[in-house]
Amino acid sequence: MTVLRLWSDLHRRTPVDVFVYEPFHFAEEYAKANWEEINAGVEAPVVRRETLIAMKRVAARPQDLADIAELEQIQKLREPSQGD
Repeated sequence: MTVLRLWSDLHRRTPVDVFVYEPFHFAEEYAKANWEEINAGVEAPVVRRETLIAMKRVAARPQDLADIAELEQIQKLREPSQGD
């Protein structure tokens, strides 16, 4: 087991994954984390896309591989085109 997934009965669509072990150097990733507002006035650190993709490659479950494809597609859509 790599991750223990938790959720609230009130918020079943927003699970929280708790790592059983650190799949990356925590202090380094925490320093590089993207801080996102999750509620009015409440921010939380979110792992970088590159780190998330690396973790999903290691897990290699079907859903992780599908997630990687979607994350990479999103990145391509955000990159400026060659003609710009």
